[in-house]
Amino acid sequence: MSAMSIKFFFFNLCFVYVSYIVGQFLYQASRVGKQEFLQTQRYSDRVLFCTPLRDAEAHLPRFFSGLYNLSYPHELVDIAFLVSESKDQTTSALVSYIDRLQKSADKKMPYHSVSVLHKDFHQIVAQDARSRHDFIAQPERRKKLAKARNWLWSALLRPHHAWVYWQDVDVERIPATIFEDLMKHDSDVIVPSVWMTHSKYGDFPYDLNSWIESDQGRAVSAALPEDTMAKAMGFQVRGLPHYTVWHAYEEGL
Repeated sequence: MSAMSIKFFFFNLCFVYVSYIVGQFLYQASRVGKQEFLQTQRYSDRVLFCTPLRDAEAHLPRFFSGLYNLSYPHELVDIAFLVSESKDQTTSALVSYIDRLQKSADKKMPYHSVSVLHKDFHQIVAQDARSRHDFIAQPERRKKLAKARNWLWSALLRPHHAWVYWQDVDVERIPATIFEDLMKHDSDVIVPSVWMTHSKYGDFPYDLNSWIESDQGRAVSAALPEDTMAKAMGFQVRGLPHYTVWHAYEEGL
């Protein structure tokens, strides 16, 4: 091999090595840059926090306790309540809790805004657990729920909102970092798994609207008429029409 060939080979080897080093540097820099960007973005994004209420007076103390504890900067959060078909003192209790929250001596506690809207959607299903969970009542009940939720966010969503966060008023415990926990996944749609503690059965998934779909579940859904609701459980409920779907559930996000 001539001296010129050796020099050319050595030059190419050095070029490849330098290119690799530079490439690795740029790759790592881009990762760090993205992480820093997400970290910065996390605490600058505006959030619309939506909660529909119906006969919710008894749940408000625990719900507002959660609002006090949220770690995300409160000045970046707009809270939206929708009160519908309530027969108890939901509205008056809600106004009282909002007043205390927004007039807190702790300057970090008040939220950017809190709105209370009123609109009835003629929901006829009662609020007791038996009525709300009755399989037969689900299609009509959930249609009304969907209309109410769509009306709420569409009434108050603004261009400056980067995220819409939904939380039912009867959720008892949430992490103080729930916003940060969800945002870090940088996903367009994300749902936390809601679990329940039972004195007899221990911990189990409560919110059966969120699951990991299975092949069996897809097959069952494909065979059903469009307006049919399949019961998303792997066990039978006596006296009710059902389909065994065997959805999988996971604890955590």
